[in-house]
Amino acid sequence: MSHHPRRPRAILVLAALAAAVVGLGACGHGGSSAEATEAGSVTVVGGQVAVPPNPDQAAARFLIQNTGSTADTLVAVSSPDADVVEIHRSEIDGQGRATMGEVSRLAVPARSEVTFEPGGLHVMLTGLHHRLRAGDTVSLRLTFARAGVQTAELEVVDASAEPMDMDHHDGG
Repeated sequence: MSHHPRRPRAILVLAALAAAVVGLGACGHGGSSAEATEAGSVTVVGGQVAVPPNPDQAAARFLIQNTGSTADTLVAVSSPDADVVEIHRSEIDGQGRATMGEVSRLAVPARSEVTFEPGGLHVMLTGLHHRLRAGDTVSLRLTFARAGVQTAELEVVDASAEPMDMDHHDGG
C-alpha cells in the first residue's frame, strides 16, 4: 500500500513542473520576441522638406510603412530644428473650402502605408532654427506607441523640385 500514495504524488509533481516550464516559455522568450519583431515593422521611408517661402515654417512629407501584423499609433513628433512640430491634415470641407487641423494621434494600421504629402497629412515645422536651403537636412523624431522612437533625416529640396515618388520608393 505504500506504493500507491507515492505514485500519484510523483505524477502531480511532474505535471506541475511541466506546466511551469511551458508557462515560462510562453511568457518569457515568446512574448519578447514578438514585441521585438513588431517594433521593427514600423519604418519611416524617404522624406523631403521643400524650401519654404516663409523662412519660419515648413512642411515635411514622407511615408510610414507598417509591415507587421499589429497596428501602431503615431503619438508624438518632434525636431531639434524647430520650436513647434505638429501633425496636420488638410482637407476640403463640404463647401469646397480648404481646411487644416492638428492630428494628436495617428493610427498606422497593420500591413499598411501612411503617406504624408501636400494636400493631406503633413508634419508642420514652425519656428525653424535656421533658414532652410536645398541640400540641408531636417531631423524628425517620430514616437510610436508600440515601435518606440524612429528618427528620420529629411532632405531639403528646392520648392520647384518634383515631389518624391511615394509609389516607387527605394526604402531609404
